[in-house]
Formats: sequence, C-alpha cells, structure tokens
Amino acid sequence: MKRAFALLFVLILSGCAFGHKTDYGGRSSFYIQPQSQKVMVAVHDMRPYVQNNNKSPNFTGIQKSIYGIPYNVTTKSGKPLADDFGLLIVNTMKFRKVTASQQEIPYLWSFDDFKQRVLGKEKGSKVYYLEMMEWKTETHFRPALHYDLKLLVFDDQANEVANNQEKGFFYFDKSQPGKENLATATSDILEKLFAEKKLNNPVNSTPPDKPQPEENQRLKSQDSADAEKDSLFKSLPPEAKDEIKKKCAKDYPSDFAMQADCANKQANAWRQLNK
Repeated sequence: MKRAFALLFVLILSGCAFGHKTDYGGRSSFYIQPQSQKVMVAVHDMRPYVQNNNKSPNFTGIQKSIYGIPYNVTTKSGKPLADDFGLLIVNTMKFRKVTASQQEIPYLWSFDDFKQRVLGKEKGSKVYYLEMMEWKTETHFRPALHYDLKLLVFDDQANEVANNQEKGFFYFDKSQPGKENLATATSDILEKLFAEKKLNNPVNSTPPDKPQPEENQRLKSQDSADAEKDSLFKSLPPEAKDEIKKKCAKDYPSDFAMQADCANKQANAWRQLNK
C-alpha cells in the first residue's frame, strides 16, 4: 500500500536559519515492481551550480531569514546529496524485495566516464542511472521544491532500454496529496519516475509537457500575493514591526516560515485596528 508506513527522513530544523540540515537517511515509500534481476543505482549530480562549483555537492536548498537573507541548507550526513539520494532509493528498493546496490558517481564525471567505468561491468545487473538536473528546496514565506530528475535504464550489455523524466516546481501544500511536505513529495516524484508503465515507453520518447499557461499564471499570482504581504509588513511603523517580530519569534522560536506568516497576519490585524 502506498505510504503504508512512516517515512524515515525528515527536514531537520535548528534554532536559526544558519545551520539548517536536510536528512535523507533511511528509506522512502515509493512503489517499484519487485524483480528477479539485480539492480544497480547511480545518481549523478548534474545541477549547474554544483558543476560550476558555486554550490557544494551536499547543498540541498535555500532557507531565507524573515528579512529574506538566504542561507544554504545541506545534507545532515555531510555527504553529497546524490549519494544520500541514491542510498535512499536503494533502501526503498530493498524494502520492495529488489536486490539493489549503489554506485556512487563523482559529480565531476562526464556521462562518458559513467558509460566507460560503470556500464556493462556487472553482468546480469540492470543499471538505473539518475541524472539530477535540479533538486532544491526554497523556504521563505512558503516552502517550495524545484526538481528535474531524468532516469535512464540500461541492461547488462550497456544498452539503454528505457527512460523517464520528472520535473517541475511547486509550493508545499498540506491539502494537496504528494505535496504535503518534503518526505511525501520525494516519495511521489520517485514513484512516478520509476513507474513501469512509463519506463516501458520507447527510448527517446516525447519529453514531458511544458507547464501550462494557467499553471504559470497561478504561480505568478501566488508570488504577487506573497510580495503584497511582505510589503504590508514593511510599511508598518518601526515600533509596530519590532513588537510583531518579538511576538512571532516567541510564538515560533525555531520556525522561520511560521514567523513570516505570523508577521503578515499581525501586520494585517494592526492595519485593521488602526484605520
């Protein structure tokens, strides 16, 4: 059953924006069809800001302070995100009765390096090669996820036999299945990525559809609403802002997203009372 057990990785929060960690340890709950053939999983970090050394391989996202100052979020393990992600997938496969192992891929490898050093080396083993083109959380007034994962499947003769891709962006929403939090979102995305009905499609199949205009407009509207709330708070008198900050920091001492939401609500209430 989908999500029949608790997910074993959580977002670890500390008391300040600096030093936040994301824990991808344990396993997820996505479903993959059990199979008799051995499987090797290799996750390759192809994120452009990692490839150009602007961000470290253990970078997982951005946490913004209430003032909008960005801080890097990294893996709790300290290891590259691709390695943690690969182990998460392997652990889940093992739970689903798949004989799986992990092949760690240095982020500076090229695709040719992967083909020459990994493919066809283990006879009788299927290889799931996951290109991580984007994976980044972003937390300010509302947490969001940017993702772009491309899965290539190879047989033990190094022939590509299937592929699939999942990419997009969304704000976490407790009312939307699969988008409630990072754990359920990761599970939902991986389940779609590893879905047999998609992986059985011919190689070089049509890429995923581009976001629809109405979806883009909805996201723009959400961003505009956030900007309006932020502007409302900034326009308050200094003494009112100081009082609101103290109250929200006391009510939500380690949750900056909730502090921001609290500040917006208090700013609106102050406006209503002082019309």
